[in-house]
Amino acid sequence: MSDRQLPDGLRRLSILAKYLEGQLPKMFDLLEWDCGTAACAVGHATACPALKAEGLRLETARMLSFVSQSVEPVYRHLRSWSAAGEFFEIDLIEVKYLFSAEAYHVAEWNDPRAVAGRIRAFLASKTSVDA
Repeated sequence: MSDRQLPDGLRRLSILAKYLEGQLPKMFDLLEWDCGTAACAVGHATACPALKAEGLRLETARMLSFVSQSVEPVYRHLRSWSAAGEFFEIDLIEVKYLFSAEAYHVAEWNDPRAVAGRIRAFLASKTSVDA
């Protein structure tokens, strides 16, 4: 099945996997949405031109702390993991499986190809079930 034939969420995941494969490990960190130097997979998704054009973006997080500011992904009216789930059309368990640092071995936290590989395996399981 070509990317054009995939449902929007799966097509977007495929785009993200390709994008991540081109990222350097020093620019990737599963612990940060975007810290100005490195970002996680969802943080990188907000910088990918094709995905950014579809409405995924980073905004300043709504925090009660006045000391630090951080950012989080936003899509439509949703923020954080909910925004990622809505954008990629997957549930929260799948979001965390694909994107949360807790779902990876610590050695993979700075490996964009590890996340890209998991996304590709996820896509393969979804498209073989749907075929």
